[in-house]
Amino acid sequence: MRQVFVAIAMLTALVAGGAIARGQTTMPSLAALDREVQQLFRDAQERTVRVIVPIHLPARLIEQEHPLARWGQQLDPKVREQLAAAARNDGNGMRVFVDPRAATTPATQPAQPSTQPAPQLSQEQNFVPLTPQTTLVNAEFIGLVLDARGDVLVPLFIDAAYQQGPLHVTVDDHRVTTATIVAADRQTSLTVVRLAQPAGQAVKFAQAKPAAGSLLLMMSPTRRVARLGVWSGIADDNAILVALDGSVAGIVRNGHALYPAMFGPVVDQLVRGEQVRRATLGVLIREIPADDPRRGQLEVLGSRPAARVDGVFENSAAARAGLRAGDLILSMGDQPVEDVATFAAAIANQRGPTAFRIIRDGKEMTVKVELQAQ
Repeated sequence: MRQVFVAIAMLTALVAGGAIARGQTTMPSLAALDREVQQLFRDAQERTVRVIVPIHLPARLIEQEHPLARWGQQLDPKVREQLAAAARNDGNGMRVFVDPRAATTPATQPAQPSTQPAPQLSQEQNFVPLTPQTTLVNAEFIGLVLDARGDVLVPLFIDAAYQQGPLHVTVDDHRVTTATIVAADRQTSLTVVRLAQPAGQAVKFAQAKPAAGSLLLMMSPTRRVARLGVWSGIADDNAILVALDGSVAGIVRNGHALYPAMFGPVVDQLVRGEQVRRATLGVLIREIPADDPRRGQLEVLGSRPAARVDGVFENSAAARAGLRAGDLILSMGDQPVEDVATFAAAIANQRGPTAFRIIRDGKEMTVKVELQAQ
């Protein structure tokens, strides 16, 4: 599923245009819309916090991108070791600065670095600091307050094995607290943390998917920005979808939407600190993207979301039901299937005989699969 939002400027123009056509200069409809949106945003802010998550980057990526990797071989070995120690920020108190004025050699040579203490800069000098060579960065993610106990849902898989202490959390930009991980689910990329000091009001989750044409507030999960737009049923952004009644209507990541009806059972298990139990199908799947050539070859598929079966395990529920490699799964029960996250969320809700809508050899059909929990 992808998502398209109509810019709020277009909506404003429509409202303003209607007011002008009626000869109104104060535009009361636009003013009323502005008040409603402000209240909606305030309500959403009261139900969210910002969780600071340490992200571990691959060491090889850091090494390749760091200036020492590019210029290191052209430096004296002793100087190179001094620079490497300083770039690692290994506690010796030394920082590295590069003086661009010292670059009298061709552009393929680095400017002369200095491992001296930070120089006193003047208007004529512009020393450039060499950034520490670290694989750890901090990223801010939105968190949805679940209850008065301080449980918060983060739309990200946070591996507790890599955390060396509590997470830092910002509440309404005036208070800070910490949080510990309760449980996380890698397949749906969801984590529940618990605040040391509970804050905020519990979020409400929508009971149904947002209808096409619905007006929604879209809040970025990683940046403190929000937009108002019209939901077309297609997703192409990362966002927390908030309906006009203040309820969370979905989580969109990488162009795929998870709806409360799908991830609700997963969150319930995470709040209890449990590992998510889901039925075992016994297949390897991958997404069929919108630009996949097979869509042009299969008229029956069209633009519908689908996942391709790449393999079926022996003696699995899928094998017993007759699923085959090459089948395209359209839905499981009444839930669409398009990528690993939506598939993992959908199968967590299913038990017993379950209808799978598939496409095989250009024909759409239904296959009944007996699903049992792990």
